[in-house]
Amino acid sequence: MANLKRVLSHLVVVAAAASLFACNLATIDAPLNFQKHPSEPVDILVLLEPGADPETFAAFLNTNNITGLFSFDAELRIMKAKVSTADGLELGGNHLATMVRGQSMGIPFTDKDGSFFYVEEGGVATNRDDKGVWFITGPEDASYYEIAEAGGYTTAQDRLWQMETYRRAGRGRLCEIQGPGMLTTDIFVRSMAYSDDELLDFIDALDPEVQETLQGYVDGINRRIQDLRANP
Repeated sequence: MANLKRVLSHLVVVAAAASLFACNLATIDAPLNFQKHPSEPVDILVLLEPGADPETFAAFLNTNNITGLFSFDAELRIMKAKVSTADGLELGGNHLATMVRGQSMGIPFTDKDGSFFYVEEGGVATNRDDKGVWFITGPEDASYYEIAEAGGYTTAQDRLWQMETYRRAGRGRLCEIQGPGMLTTDIFVRSMAYSDDELLDFIDALDPEVQETLQGYVDGINRRIQDLRANP
């Protein structure tokens, strides 16, 4: 009987320890384990618990470090990225691994998660010819968003400085980079240009397909900016 009590006591201690260390700081919401995707790109969403430190987040796709592709939505506490074959995505089986540090129940903890998923065929792809001209290719059912996202990314590779100059010109902020000689232009633009609310109203009035295309183009530009920040 004494031996049985010792065994039961030991099991209780083990169970309590297992419960204590069954901590969770992050959950891979997408892609789900063994999920099949008809084509690229693939959205990655990782939910961080309140105790997780976003600054310590890291992610690997098929051993490729893709941490720099992620942005953090602080309100929803979600790390999100979109990956394609250019980021190491494979047609067939893929392995996603994530890691984040933080505290769970007041205890410092490192949470590691993984997901296996499949991509059945290639999606939209971009390639240059021998003269440096971009070509966008993909399946017939590619969405407006996918095509425009690829176009935004490739355009930003060649013309990001031009885009930034136009953006500042449209906002009346050329003085910040070109000096006081542009003050008259900036004052005119700020006096006569559309307000943010007016611009948003214009976008809301567009057809959904056009809005989807614009969003894809902007996301492609931002993806290029994220790449540059991750690897200047």
